[in-house]
Amino acid sequence: YVFQSNNGPAVSSQIVRYCWGEELSDCPTELTKSPEEALDGGRKQKVSPEFSMLLQIDIDPTNPLPFPDRGELYLYEDDEYKPVEVKDNYFELPGTEGFYIYVYKTIYDSDNKGTTFYAFEVNVRK
Repeated sequence: YVFQSNNGPAVSSQIVRYCWGEELSDCPTELTKSPEEALDGGRKQKVSPEFSMLLQIDIDPTNPLPFPDRGELYLYEDDEYKPVEVKDNYFELPGTEGFYIYVYKTIYDSDNKGTTFYAFEVNVRK
C-alpha cells in the first residue's frame, strides 16, 4: 500500500501482520506487538505539518489479494493505537514536528475473511 500527500511524496508501508480464516472472527481485531518491528529503520519521508495525506491502495495485478471491504487508520503513540479520522480517503498529519508511526488495518468480510495491518512512518517537518 502507498500513502501519498497532496501533490507530494509517497510513503510506502510495511506489512505487520495478516490473517485469513473461515470467519472474520478467526482473526485478531488489534495488534499485540509494536509496528516498529516491521519498519526497516530507513529514511523517513519528510512531510509538512497538518498536511493532508491520501490513503491510496495500489493493488499489484500479479497478487491475488482482493481489495479490502473497509479500513481503519491508527496513530501509534506512547505504546497505544489512537484512531485517526479519515474523510474521503484523506487524513491530516499532526501540527507538531516529529516522527509518527501509523497503522492501517484492512478488513475483508465478504467472500474472503481476514485482516491485514500495515505500518508506515512519516517525518513531520516544516
